[in-house]
Amino acid sequence: NQYCNQVEFIEVRLDYLDDLAVPALPCTSAAKFIATCRPPREGGLFRGTESQRLSVLESAAKVGFNWIDLENDVPLTELSAFSTQIIRSSHFFDSFPLELSKVLDELMESGGNAFKIAARISTTSELVKLLSWVESLPTKIPRVVLGMGELGQVSRIMGPFLRNLWTYVIEEGGSEVAPGQFSLDEALRGFRVGRWDASAGIFLLAGSRAPSPELIRLLNVLFEHYGYAGVALPCIVDDLSAIEEYVARSELPFGGISDCGPFEGGTSVVTAEDLKQEMLVARVTEQFLQWTDIDPDEDVIRGYVGG
Repeated sequence: NQYCNQVEFIEVRLDYLDDLAVPALPCTSAAKFIATCRPPREGGLFRGTESQRLSVLESAAKVGFNWIDLENDVPLTELSAFSTQIIRSSHFFDSFPLELSKVLDELMESGGNAFKIAARISTTSELVKLLSWVESLPTKIPRVVLGMGELGQVSRIMGPFLRNLWTYVIEEGGSEVAPGQFSLDEALRGFRVGRWDASAGIFLLAGSRAPSPELIRLLNVLFEHYGYAGVALPCIVDDLSAIEEYVARSELPFGGISDCGPFEGGTSVVTAEDLKQEMLVARVTEQFLQWTDIDPDEDVIRGYVGG
């Protein structure tokens, strides 16, 4: 109930519950509910038979879940008899799929209302392939396409720009159920999700290490403070030139990309542990001025530090 008015969608991982009884849904909720009961072959925890698993999902449809996540290799069966919408999903935990278009075609042929592809990203080259491919998809195809792993995380945050239906975050105090997920707090406080739309400029801080979450948060606070339509996002890469080339040719509203380095080992120059307040203020001031030509008031930044 605590998230019903904070987010648009809530996924209930039924395979993580000790009791397989499908929980009752709140009578009043602004959020729509997604029922997922993932088998081990798709990275889930359900240990019963396939017929038992489908029975759980059928029960979820009966009690009013808005969406059912159904793997690509499973027939629609009785689920199609309910008003519940079906998202067809395919996961690639170990490697990047060679033919993304073929995967999508198979999902669409299996029947459903939307389609999800989640693929392990091991290199920046794979990340660029994924982002470029999603950009090329017709708007009319309802989808959720994202990269898993540290190098794929930026694709999750860029969901609104890629016309994804939703993205996945970790509830407070929870743990990730897929590699690369970020928390609800990071989404709301760090990336300011919900305070900008897909027309905002995308500004990437790219490097082989993640930039300080505080640096990202303060940059996004300043975008909002000065009424500048932009969002700063972390982008972990193993090849800076590859992401720079993608940004240069992309049709997405990229506003800038900065190297937060390093690429020769060691720790990032913008890690939270090493940044003292004045260093942080100076770094935020320099980066914001570089991206926007607005010289921010350092006292304003200090007022937001730690807030």
